[in-house]
Amino acid sequence: MGFLDAFRKGDATITLAVDPPSPSPGDEVTLRADVAGALDDRAQGLRLALRCTEHYLVWDKDPGDDHAEQEWRSATLHEEREELEAAPGAHTATFTLPAGLPHSSADAVRWRAEARIDRHRGRDAKAEQELHVPAPAAALPAGTLGAVVGEAGVGLEGLPAAVAPGATLEGVVVVTPPEDVRTTGVLVRLRRRRTYTATGHDLGNASLTVGGMTFGSGRSTIHKDEEVAELELQGGGELAAGHTVRLPFALPVPADAGPSVVAPHAVVRWQVEAVLARRMRGDHTAVAEVVVAGASAATPGG
Repeated sequence: MGFLDAFRKGDATITLAVDPPSPSPGDEVTLRADVAGALDDRAQGLRLALRCTEHYLVWDKDPGDDHAEQEWRSATLHEEREELEAAPGAHTATFTLPAGLPHSSADAVRWRAEARIDRHRGRDAKAEQELHVPAPAAALPAGTLGAVVGEAGVGLEGLPAAVAPGATLEGVVVVTPPEDVRTTGVLVRLRRRRTYTATGHDLGNASLTVGGMTFGSGRSTIHKDEEVAELELQGGGELAAGHTVRLPFALPVPADAGPSVVAPHAVVRWQVEAVLARRMRGDHTAVAEVVVAGASAATPGG
């Protein structure tokens, strides 16, 4: 065979099916790979694997370069595999999804199934399928959060401790200003915050300042905020000192929302923020954290 043969995948094709496609911890997951077409003499075996990976951003730069860029990294948190003979036909492997690992969440944690024909010094033929692994229901907090008091008499009440993607998040913004205040409006926002931390990246011996944040000793922390929903609950006007205004709200949580999750290098949190907006002055706010978890159509990525 010539040099160019190493860049060809051969004539074999793989079709992969996973049952169930949305397993919970403790469930058995069956991978079925259907191999069709001719297998050449480079084919050494068929591998079926179940893998959990986390995806996170780091600040990185070349040695001697003062300019840093954000780059994606990934790390395998769990992997199971079964090595089978490469042959035409149907092949199956069954794995048990272990407890204690993070569940799926967009831009943070991915679960994938893979079927691959290993070819010696040649391109492997492979097929992959994404799995959605939800958070265990027993791990979700129940009930409602206590009242949250923020700045200058701005607060939140009646928030659920957890809400599912696609559901409606209900609560009440409470404003009792300690002094008369003129506002341009009272708002409530739903925010998804991703925090990526990493160590061991070569930023040099000196510290590096990027976007107002300082990094040194090869450690980086990156926050990514997504304003998912916003409602204006009341227009501008004067609010009298000591007078309480209660403003109920209902915020839609997107059906494809990436759930709250904690992984070694990637953390996803959801925040509800009440805002007493003021022109030419800093806003007064109150922030509460809720857990978003449950069935989701999100495709985690990175």
